[in-house]
Amino acid sequence: MSEAMYDHLRESLLEIDFLNPQNPDYTLGMIRRMLSRTGLNVPEVRMLRGLFRQHAWCIRTKNS
Repeated sequence: MSEAMYDHLRESLLEIDFLNPQNPDYTLGMIRRMLSRTGLNVPEVRMLRGLFRQHAWCIRTKNS
């Protein structure tokens, strides 16, 4: 799985205050293990990254 996807996920989840900023790796580790069991292929990773991009865009436009 793409490390860039996990970086993107981290940014997205921090932006909505889903992760504890003091220990974001705890929840990210759980999500990483969960996603690694799914055996995502390249198109699925791209789709998730598109979801993260759209999510970030939506937050930025609502906060403007």
